[in-house]
Amino acid sequence: MSKQRHCTKHCVASTIWQMRCPAKATMSKQRHCDYVQASSVGRCTEALHEEDTGGRSPRNIATLSTLNSVACALIRQERYSQAEVLFRNCWEVQKKAFGEDHPRTLIALNGMAVAVDGQGNHDKAVELLQGCWEDMKKKLGEEHPHSLECLYDLANALKNQGNHSKAEKLQRDCCELSEKKLGINHPETLK
Repeated sequence: MSKQRHCTKHCVASTIWQMRCPAKATMSKQRHCDYVQASSVGRCTEALHEEDTGGRSPRNIATLSTLNSVACALIRQERYSQAEVLFRNCWEVQKKAFGEDHPRTLIALNGMAVAVDGQGNHDKAVELLQGCWEDMKKKLGEEHPHSLECLYDLANALKNQGNHSKAEKLQRDCCELSEKKLGINHPETLK
C-alpha cells in the first residue's frame, strides 16, 4: 500500500475513532484519541508537502477533501484551534498547487477565517474574510454559493467584532443575493 493511501485511510479511521471518543471513552482515552488524530493528520499533511506533484494528484486531492471535512467537523464541535491548523494546512498546500485565487484555496481560507473568528480573533477573521470575499466575487461571482457563504461568514465576524450596523447590512445583502440566486424557500436563503 502506498504511503499516501495508507495515510488517508489512517487519517479517516483515526478521525472516526476520535469523533466517537467523547461519547464512548473515558477522559484518558479521549486524550489518546486527540493525540492519535493530531499525529495522523500531521502525517497526512507532511505526505502532502512531500509529494512531487505539488498537491495535484488525485490522492492528494482526496486527502485534502478529507482534511477539509475533518476541519468542518471540528468547527461544529467548537474546536476552533484544531480546525484552524487543518484549514491552514489545506490552504497552504492548495495555494501552492492551484494558486491563491482557486476556489478550493479560497474555501480553505474561508474555513480558516471562521476558525480564527471562533477563537476570538475577530479583527484577523474580518481581514481574512474581506480578502476572501473580494477574491471569490472576482473568481466565482457574488451570487455563487461559495461567495454567499463567505459573505455570510464575514457578516458574522463583523457582528462578533461589535460592528453590528455593517454586519446587518451584509446579512441583508447576503439574504437578497441568496433569494435572487437560490430562491426564497432554499435552505441557505432561510438561514
